[in-house]
Amino acid sequence: MKKVLKYYFKKRFFVVGVISFIFLLITFISLYNDKFTIERYYEFKTSIEAYNSPFGMLALFATIIGTIVVPLEFSFKMNKIKIDQLYSLPIKREKIFISKLIICIVETVIPLTLSFILSFLMVVFKENIFDLKYFIPYYFLLVFYSVVLITTFAFIYTRANRNGDGIVNMIAYAFLLLVIIEFTNEYFNLNKHLIESTDFLIYSPISIINDEFDKLLCNIDSNFKTSEIISLILFPIIGGAFFYLFVKLNKEDKSEDCLEVSNSLFSYSLFLPIYGICLGSLVLELDSFSLYIFVIISLYIGYVIKNRNFRLNNNDFKWYISLVIISFILGVLGQNIFY
Repeated sequence: MKKVLKYYFKKRFFVVGVISFIFLLITFISLYNDKFTIERYYEFKTSIEAYNSPFGMLALFATIIGTIVVPLEFSFKMNKIKIDQLYSLPIKREKIFISKLIICIVETVIPLTLSFILSFLMVVFKENIFDLKYFIPYYFLLVFYSVVLITTFAFIYTRANRNGDGIVNMIAYAFLLLVIIEFTNEYFNLNKHLIESTDFLIYSPISIINDEFDKLLCNIDSNFKTSEIISLILFPIIGGAFFYLFVKLNKEDKSEDCLEVSNSLFSYSLFLPIYGICLGSLVLELDSFSLYIFVIISLYIGYVIKNRNFRLNNNDFKWYISLVIISFILGVLGQNIFY
């Protein structure tokens, strides 16, 4: 696998250099004229406070590049010629996919690290009152959750047989936990402040780390909410499970499935029922029949996109009708029981 990694890294050396240059340029331009302190007036008193933390920019870099590199590196799985060539090589398939995953991480971590070093130096050599010791734990946590994000997206994307389906998978999974938790909170009238659905977007761990360490850097007390702690624990667990499945399932996939309908249990077959039931019953429970019609039409379109045909096959048609009925029943029951 070392030879494969070396080969891929040589091919991506220029790409990593370009991304790093762009990130460094943005970092330099963004921070060059920035002041890191600000005077505020409170009841005729002047207070100097920390200002313009660079953490938000670094978190944005991590989310953008951590998302983009996955379809770029794994699009070979959706190319008949490339996949046949790779699978004919005297190397195990799992090593090919693990090597690609490592390259994705390298393409993210190297530019992110260089931008982090530059931002730290630009802060240090300017007037600031930041608590600088928080730069180090923030960096390692940002890298860790970036790796979790990349691993999660890599599994999700490779469960598709076409590039378009892979991107749809990534978008759908980005909001999947959020939708499930929002449905549960609303449907059962639970305390939304205990488990907030917005903390379970796929990018939420990076956002949470950024928000809380931004406070610490600026000498403001940080207080992780229960919902945030659960999110920070849950997503690495999901990432670990997805890494195992990423290796196992990609090893078993057949090259002839390339460009075929994406029938994986972790693709449309999973998220279409979840979205159909959760959103359909939720909007109906909230007494919005017009939105319910919109949801079931969108659900049908989802199956059309999956099959690339307006005429659904028998299995998908049965699933579609079942989901419409289930969401309708749950919505009506929700109106009568929980309100």
